[in-house]
Amino acid sequence: MPSPAIPKTFLFCDVAGSARGWEAHGAAYGAAIRRHFDILDAVVRAHGGRVFKTVGDEVCAVFPSPGAGLLAAIEGQRALLAEPWPDAVGPVRVRMGLHCGQPVERGGDYFGPPVNRAARLMDAAHPNQILLSGAVRAGLPGGLDTRPLGVHFLRNLSEPESIFQAVADGLPSDFPPPRTMDARPHNLPAQLTSFVGRTSEMEDLAARFDDASTRLVTLIGPPGVGKTRLATQFASEYAFRYPDGVWLVELAAVRDPAAVPFQIESALGVARDERRPVAERLFDALAQRRLLLVCDNFEHLLPAAETISGLLRATKGVQVLVTSRSLLRVAGETAVEVAPLPAPEPRPDLTLGDLVAEPATALFLDRAAAARPGWTPSDAEAPELADLCRQLDGLPLAIELAAARLRSMSLRDIRARLSDRFRLLSAGAGDLPERQRTLRAALDWSFGLLRPDEQITLSQLGVFRGGFVLDAAEAVCSAGDVWTLVPALHNQSFLVVREREGEMRYHMLEAVREYACERLGARAAPARRAHARYFLGLAERCAAALDTADDARATLALEADADNVRAAMANACAEADVETCARITAAVAEFFNRWGWWAERLQCIERALASARLALPHSPVTAWLLYHHANALADLGRLGEAGFAAHDALRCSRELRDEKLEAWSENLCGFVAERSGDKEAAETFYANTIALARRNGDAFSEALALTNRGRLHDAAGRDADAVADLQRSLPLWESVGSARGLATTLTNLGCIADEVIGARAEGGGDLAAAHASRAEAIRMFRHALALQLELMNQPKIGLLLNNIGEALERDGHPDDAVIHYDAAEALFRRVGSPNAAYVARQRERALASTTHPPKRLDHQDPMAFAREVAAGGIGVPRP
Repeated sequence: MPSPAIPKTFLFCDVAGSARGWEAHGAAYGAAIRRHFDILDAVVRAHGGRVFKTVGDEVCAVFPSPGAGLLAAIEGQRALLAEPWPDAVGPVRVRMGLHCGQPVERGGDYFGPPVNRAARLMDAAHPNQILLSGAVRAGLPGGLDTRPLGVHFLRNLSEPESIFQAVADGLPSDFPPPRTMDARPHNLPAQLTSFVGRTSEMEDLAARFDDASTRLVTLIGPPGVGKTRLATQFASEYAFRYPDGVWLVELAAVRDPAAVPFQIESALGVARDERRPVAERLFDALAQRRLLLVCDNFEHLLPAAETISGLLRATKGVQVLVTSRSLLRVAGETAVEVAPLPAPEPRPDLTLGDLVAEPATALFLDRAAAARPGWTPSDAEAPELADLCRQLDGLPLAIELAAARLRSMSLRDIRARLSDRFRLLSAGAGDLPERQRTLRAALDWSFGLLRPDEQITLSQLGVFRGGFVLDAAEAVCSAGDVWTLVPALHNQSFLVVREREGEMRYHMLEAVREYACERLGARAAPARRAHARYFLGLAERCAAALDTADDARATLALEADADNVRAAMANACAEADVETCARITAAVAEFFNRWGWWAERLQCIERALASARLALPHSPVTAWLLYHHANALADLGRLGEAGFAAHDALRCSRELRDEKLEAWSENLCGFVAERSGDKEAAETFYANTIALARRNGDAFSEALALTNRGRLHDAAGRDADAVADLQRSLPLWESVGSARGLATTLTNLGCIADEVIGARAEGGGDLAAAHASRAEAIRMFRHALALQLELMNQPKIGLLLNNIGEALERDGHPDDAVIHYDAAEALFRRVGSPNAAYVARQRERALASTTHPPKRLDHQDPMAFAREVAAGGIGVPRP
């Protein structure tokens, strides 16, 4: 458990306008931020402090005394002001807040009221300003000057604070009043919970409203995403900008659009004069005022948008912030989409500090502290918490409701019951509006605002997994012009749209998808059948493109819908539609192999095959399933079972007179025999395949058998025969447009050049010839790697990175070899391949020969590294 610590002083620093800086200047701004970190770290250490955390651009430091903390803050501001920042970036301006007290310390991090109050003081400061609390002021030694700014309420804190400003030579001294709720008139409700995350969204809104020409901003987003809280928080933090205050107009309970101007009038406290029209009274009252109007929950009152438009035309100093699921669609409107909160990847090495740094998990921890005081996740629970927040889509309402369950359930209990999320997430506070008390209530409210055809379409879209394109929606939905209904649902925040490969894909949050499925009712079975039919067609079209010039495109297309394919197979199986299930499974088996989903591939094939053998015993699809079953078993090393299955497929192919399947099955029998040690049988099967393929003009099967026989010759030490067969296969692969076959053959040729020809030259003392042969091997490996990257075949990419590492190591470059082994190991671990352990041993061996051990690539995406290698940036051997 965390233990109380002695009193400490906390300094919180934050860069003003950093979101705009990153957006405008990119890498140049990043360099300026790094310089700002260096400056602050140096002054903190010079005064006996320690930077214990950085979150984004925020620096959190701790000191043993108030004097040390304030001196570091003053010196830090002076250094930042004196720094010659690049003209293109401009000065980095920092807000600072200081408070002292007794925190809770855990793992080098600090929690509790003193930390929160320091952060809120920082929020209240202006750029280049240092604010400190009364507690810090009382502990200062003589010689440090401060200016009292009065007693203020800080955001999210119930007790007021005496605020002081640091005054020192070289620092600005004239600032507006602190950015607190006391600064301007308002009618905002007191918030009883803290506001977590949304830093970039707050800065984005601030930047937009900085521009006087921005009059209307509408926050749109799905139910439960936190639009209301973001709007009211922005209003409270930026109230100081508006001399006539910030005013909340709550519209959830209003049913008549004609009542909206009266609701605005009431919120502003405008005196009613029934002799004049309400619009006239309202426009006159606001004509000379400068204020922010927050209109919350506008989605069911869209006909009243003209009221807002008229108000903006009649005034000059009024700005309006609206929350809604739909845009108002009036002139001058700026849309800001409010996205769910990001959550960390559930890595095994997650720490509490990682959880606090990410908004979704930070929100859970904050609300958990109220539900179960003293609870913090153990190291083992940290990945579970990250996974929970990701499964909740980062939806703030869902996270808050889940955290409330900690009062009587463990974290593991909560995760285990997510399949019934609407019952689980039903413990909202009784003082909240009904629509915010449960996740179901929030969705009920929004669903009820849809037209009947929109409700039907949304329900039917629930059968999709992992998103969909418009063509797929039109194939499944039946409520009218789907091509107009789907964009309408997106406009009302039920769907998210993303562009992928030039195509617009629509996605649902998981909570919305589950709710939609619940609403399907009697339409469930027809929708699932239509879904299965559509993805059967897609799978078979993509399978037909395998090993052709369209291979990479088909692989990417099917990968985008992998979750839909899984759902289609499962639904067809549940509906006892044996043929559809079997055909989809046969079509996607090779794709699952490429993506490294070996165990799942075998499970799907065996499920489909069990039904197909009974219902379709003499069908071509059953014969092809037998072939894929044998292939899957062979890839997993289960050679005895694979041999029986391959011979079974060969028998069926002959009974059906399917010569393509016969050639593939002959080749597979050869592969299994080869792997089992029966080289003579393997060579016979490969020769049979070549003869059959030539007779039928099947260039693909001939190329495959030549490649396999070349590998067999290589294993037998007949490298000249091996190279001859492999070279003969190259033009065949090119003729059918098979990137996969070409990559495999180049890989085999590269291995011979490295391990056989290069080793032979090295053994004979011809080091120049050995180096040239290995350079040629690496060239072929890189060519193969580029092809496998097009196909996104991660296991093969890992093997090629390992091959390049081996060639580099043999050529005397262990440092370069190690980083290739690193990337290969990372890829193998990602796909769950047993090759990860082998490559790890390779790395350790090479590491023993390095003079300057290179850093591991844990920080870099191994696929990005592979692309760099394929492009020639890494892995080119030196003479």
